[in-house]
Amino acid sequence: MMNRQVRELTKDEHMIRTGQYIRQKRIQADYSSLRQFARHLGLSASYVSDIERGRRPISHKLAAKLSDALEEGHSVDDAGPTVYDSILILNGTISPERVMLLDTYSSLMKKEPDNFSADDIFFALWNNLSVDVEAIEGWFEDVEKRWRKQS
Repeated sequence: MMNRQVRELTKDEHMIRTGQYIRQKRIQADYSSLRQFARHLGLSASYVSDIERGRRPISHKLAAKLSDALEEGHSVDDAGPTVYDSILILNGTISPERVMLLDTYSSLMKKEPDNFSADDIFFALWNNLSVDVEAIEGWFEDVEKRWRKQS
C-alpha cells in the first residue's frame, strides 16, 4: 500500500475550484448567461466572470449572496452541505468538520429548541461526530458566546 501525502491547496487553487463550482451551479440553476446571473446579483458581468475564473476572492457576504441566487427556486438537499457551505469549504474559509458541527446543531435546534441544554447539545455533537475534542469544544464556546450576546 502506498503512503500518499496530501498537500494543502494554495489560495489560488481554492479560488479556482470555488469559481468552477459556482459556474457549474449557475448553469444548473438555468441562468442562461453570465450577464443574466450578474444582473440578478447586482454585480458586473466582468466581476462574476473573475469569480468563476478564480481571480477574485469570495467573502462570507458574497458567498451568501451567491448561494441565495443559486438555491432560489430549487430544493436544498438536507443530506449534504448547502451551496453556501460548499462555497466556503472550496474557498478554504471553513472546514468540512465545522459544517458538520453546524448542521448537527441546526438539526437539534429544529426539533425542540427549548428542550436542549448546552450539555445535551455538546454530548450529541460528541457522540455523533468523529472530530477532535478541541474542534468541538472551540465550536461550542463560539456558540455559547453568541447565545450570551443575543440574550
